[in-house]
Amino acid sequence: MHRQLTGILATEPEAALVEEVFTRSDGNAFFVEELACCIGTGCTTGLSDSLRDILLVRVEALPDDAQKVARIVAEGGSTVEYRLLLAVARLPEDELIEALRAAVGANLLLATPDGDGYRFRHSLVREALSDDLLPGERSRLNRRYAEALEADPTLVPADECATRLASYWYAAHDAAKALPAVLKASVEARHRHAYAEQLRLLERAMELWDDAPSDVRAVLRPLDYAGVYPPCGCDPATTPLRYLDLMAEATVAGRFGGERERALKIAKKALRILEGEDDPLREAWFWVQRARMVSNLARGDGWSELATARDLVRGLPPSAVHAEVLAQVAGWGMLHEPGPETLVAAEQAMECARMVGARDIELTARTTLGGLMVDAGDVEGGLAVLYAVKEQAAGQGLASVAGRVYVNLPSHLESVGRSREAVAVAEEGLAFSRKYGLADNEAWVRGNLAESLASLGRWSEAVEHAVGIERASVPSTKPRGAAAWIRADVARARGELTEADEQSAAARAYFGSHDPMPQHDLPLHKVELTAAAARGRILDVRAALAQTVSSGFPLGTHRYAWFLLAEAAAAEDDERGLPAADAGRAEALELIRSGTKRLATPAPLRRRTNAGSAPSCAGPRATPPPTTGPVSSPRSSPWSARTTWPASACAGRSPCSRPPSRAAATPGAVR
Repeated sequence: MHRQLTGILATEPEAALVEEVFTRSDGNAFFVEELACCIGTGCTTGLSDSLRDILLVRVEALPDDAQKVARIVAEGGSTVEYRLLLAVARLPEDELIEALRAAVGANLLLATPDGDGYRFRHSLVREALSDDLLPGERSRLNRRYAEALEADPTLVPADECATRLASYWYAAHDAAKALPAVLKASVEARHRHAYAEQLRLLERAMELWDDAPSDVRAVLRPLDYAGVYPPCGCDPATTPLRYLDLMAEATVAGRFGGERERALKIAKKALRILEGEDDPLREAWFWVQRARMVSNLARGDGWSELATARDLVRGLPPSAVHAEVLAQVAGWGMLHEPGPETLVAAEQAMECARMVGARDIELTARTTLGGLMVDAGDVEGGLAVLYAVKEQAAGQGLASVAGRVYVNLPSHLESVGRSREAVAVAEEGLAFSRKYGLADNEAWVRGNLAESLASLGRWSEAVEHAVGIERASVPSTKPRGAAAWIRADVARARGELTEADEQSAAARAYFGSHDPMPQHDLPLHKVELTAAAARGRILDVRAALAQTVSSGFPLGTHRYAWFLLAEAAAAEDDERGLPAADAGRAEALELIRSGTKRLATPAPLRRRTNAGSAPSCAGPRATPPPTTGPVSSPRSSPWSARTTWPASACAGRSPCSRPPSRAAATPGAVR
């Protein structure tokens, strides 16, 4: 079907469009073509008049009672149970059975496999019938469904009752009934980790808010989970739910479900509402969410948003919001300016989180700490911290924290040459992300899995995962950029230089220019430099080398930097003696020497060969040093006792209280 849509639309369809068309067409090739034509012509009603007429022909040929029942079934959902249909149709049972027999005989309806209900043979017929209902008729039918289900919740499976009741009351346009039902369904959706469904329900709740009577809103309470967002009131048990509480819930649901664009819009609207109010904790909380979304959508680096949040909580008593701000500042520092001051921010966040009992934030900060330890050379100690956080977060049901570890841990394992171990952890992380509905997290994990598979020479598998990221419904652009880089690197290793150029350009477009990080730039410099070397373009190699070395090699970037320097040296060796390469050769060699002198080596390097299926230029891989004894607890031991940062890492660093330099970052797809 993907190929069929591509041919009809003459362009690569988005994953969300493919999924929508498949769901509506049930894979029927004729319906796929008709829907694609509707999309191509900008049809705003969902179905063209000609397609609607074709779909309704068989319905209009049925007896009147069968047509009536078909319309009732169409408004009941994808499947309608027989007992529920009997309650809503208000026909004698014998007449209902005859009507159903006629509809089934006309291949319009099908009995469900369990024999307890009915569904349409083709989803588009149901859509056409529902569209054919008059507005008052649709509201009346949905009210009947809702009243029947309220009277007897056993008419549908227990795990569907809340969601379907919310849907019926919403379609019945009864805000007083719909708002409480929608909120209850949103809680159940989150408990199932169905974040996209939760976001849709919460958006409906926000739509219904002003229409619901004030006495209905007055009895609603802050009801579920929005991280450390403080509910609007000192006592959630007695304080009514506020619109801002709904917005906080929706923001978190969008972030967890990968709907970051929608979540960002909600956070921006919340901050506009908070303007002029003396509510620094809630305002700081929304600024943190905005920072996360801006960064992941490549709209900026998120620092100004975090700085605003930090200023809002400065001087306030310790709170969970304060701890989260500190943890996010530390995470930002890990990505943009790893060093002693970032470690201090992580430890401050851990201490603040412990004071207020925010276990999830404490583990988030500890994840940052473990990554910094690995980058600084305490490989075994840092990995031990990360493994411990993974087990604790998963054991305590902290899915978002565990999800972040499943992203970062494989990246850090790869950075010290433990690619097979990284693959095992990433595969475990994929299963975890799918289980808990963390769509965006899954894309990050797949990117790191693809990188380690490529390192092991399993190129086809690496490309398969990279393509999977690009085709998935992931609004965040950075995982897509990582996928394009993996494809570029594999193409470069295979000698497919044109493909490598195209994928490298795609990666740069995905990463954008608003949040430059060496973890994005260095891999692409590596691809572009090696492609230039393969073409014998020594001047382009030198230009790429000069640009890279001038930016420096922050701690943790050795996996890319050593490879890049080795390739530059090999290119100079290949061109030695050629008159055209003599000019500038001495300067290039000096750049290589200066780069190696400044490059941190937290793990021993070993030489790669071209044996087996390994990439021909797989680059230096690190083998972690054996542990030399027990590692001190991050909580009780000072940093200087655990590891020593090179003097170059500390020179010229600015404290986290000021906007740090953008010149440094940690490598790999870490978050």
